Amino acid sequence: PVETLFAQSVYEVNVNSTNIGGYNTTGAIDVWSGNPLRTGSLDGDTIGRSTGKCTLLPGEQMWMCSGIFKISNQDTITTMGLSPNNQERGSLAVTGGTGCYQNANGTIYITSQGETSESFLLEYQASNADEACSIQDLVGEGLSEANVGGKTIGDYETVGSKDLWAGNILTDSSGAQIGLSYGDCTLLPGVAAFMCIGEWALDSGDIVTYAGYSPNSMNPGHIAVTGGTGCYAGASGTLLLKAANEEYSSYDWNYQPKPEAETCFSLVDTLGGHLIYESSSGSIVIGDYETPGSMDIWFNNSMYTGSHDGALLEGMYSLGECTLLANATEFMCTEQFVLNATDGSSIVAAGFSPNSFEDGTMAISGTGCFTGIKGGLTITAQSIEEDYDYFSYEVKSTNEADGPIKPTESDGATSDSGVETETETETGDSGTEETDSVVDAGTGSDAEESSGDEFADNSSYVWHLNVCLSAIGMVAAIFIL
Repeated sequence: PVETLFAQSVYEVNVNSTNIGGYNTTGAIDVWSGNPLRTGSLDGDTIGRSTGKCTLLPGEQMWMCSGIFKISNQDTITTMGLSPNNQERGSLAVTGGTGCYQNANGTIYITSQGETSESFLLEYQASNADEACSIQDLVGEGLSEANVGGKTIGDYETVGSKDLWAGNILTDSSGAQIGLSYGDCTLLPGVAAFMCIGEWALDSGDIVTYAGYSPNSMNPGHIAVTGGTGCYAGASGTLLLKAANEEYSSYDWNYQPKPEAETCFSLVDTLGGHLIYESSSGSIVIGDYETPGSMDIWFNNSMYTGSHDGALLEGMYSLGECTLLANATEFMCTEQFVLNATDGSSIVAAGFSPNSFEDGTMAISGTGCFTGIKGGLTITAQSIEEDYDYFSYEVKSTNEADGPIKPTESDGATSDSGVETETETETGDSGTEETDSVVDAGTGSDAEESSGDEFADNSSYVWHLNVCLSAIGMVAAIFIL
C-alpha cells in the first residue's frame, strides 16, 4: 500500500534537475530525472526514484506538474497537480500507477526545502472522506470556466505553442463559483488540437485532475478525469471541453456518461493479442534528443495490426507530447489513444519513456467505454525500419474496464481523426521534423550519472499493458512483449 511506503516522511533529493527559463517567467519548465527518494531523512534508505516535469503558470505563483515515482522497474506511482513557486505546501493527486500500484490514489503533500529547493518533503494522506464524490454530480448540468488567468506563449498557428492558465473561475449552472482552474496545453502538429493536463482546485479544498486533447476550434474534446484528492481520490469520468466563443474568453465543461455495456468491447478483445504498429508521420521534434526541455509531439498517427504495412485499425489514432528531462536520458509523456472517435472512447497515458532502447512505464486512465480503467503501459524503443518511421506496441488488459466497439480491419484506408486539420507536416527521412524550441534551454544543476544508450530520431516503440495480480501475498507483474 502507498501508506506503507510513506509510513515515514519521504525526502526527494533534488540532484538531477534542470530549469529552463528561470523562476519568474511564465512558461518556464523544471524537469528532473532519477531524483532519489529517501525515508526519514535526506540520508535515509533509498526506496525509489522521482521523474517529472513542471511548467510555471501565469502569475508565476504555481507550477503545473506531472511526475512518477519509480519504486521498481515494474511498480510506479503517478502524480499530477500544483506545486507553489515558494516554500509553501502543495497538493498533488495520486492518479494511479503501474504494477502493484495501478489502483493507487490519495494525496501527496509536497514542500520545498531550502532556498534553492535542494530537496522536497513528501507526505502521503489517504482519502479520509466518508463517501466518494461523483464527478457527474460535480459537473451537473455543466460548468463554465472564465478565462481570466490565461496566457499563450506563441500563437494558435505555431506547433509547440503553449496555452497556460492559472486561477480561471469555475462556476456551476446557477452561476455560483465552485473553484479555480489551472492547466497546461501544448499545440500539436497540424495545429488542430492541444494536448492538455490540468486541475480544478475546488472551494471545498479537494482537487480534480484531468488530461486529454482539446481541439484548436469550437469543437469539443474528450478529457479523462485522472484522479483527485479528498472525496475525489481515485475519481474517473469523461469530460467534454469546448470553447464557449471564438475569443476563447470562456469554456464549457460537460459530463459524458459511460456508454452502455452492450456497445462496448473489452480492451483485450479489442487490441489484445495483436502486435500494433503506429505510423509516426504526424510527429515533430522541437529541439533535439540531447537538450533537456526538447519536445517530441505528434497528432493523428494511424495504427495498424500485424505489421507496419498491415490492416488499418479504422478510426483509431494517437496524439501526445513528450518532454526530454534532465540528463537527456528519458522523456515525461502524456498521450491519448483515441480508439473510437464516435463515442469518445480513449486511453490516456502518463509516465516516462527512456531516451534509449530500455523499458519505460506509463499509467493509464480512460474516457468513454474505458472510463475507470487503471493499469500500466510499458514502452520500449524499437527500430522497425532504417528510417524509424513507425511505433510498435502490444496490449494486454489491466483491471479490465469495458472497451470500445471492436475495430474493423481494412487495407489502405485512412483513419478519421475526429478533429479537422488544416495543414500537413513535412517530415524528413526519420518521419520527424526538427524545429527551434519555443523556450530557450537554460542551465541545470549538477546531476548524478544515469545509464542508457542515447538514440537519435527513434520513433518506433513497442508497448504493452501490465497487470499486477496478488496471490497468497505474492505480487506478479505480467508483461506481454
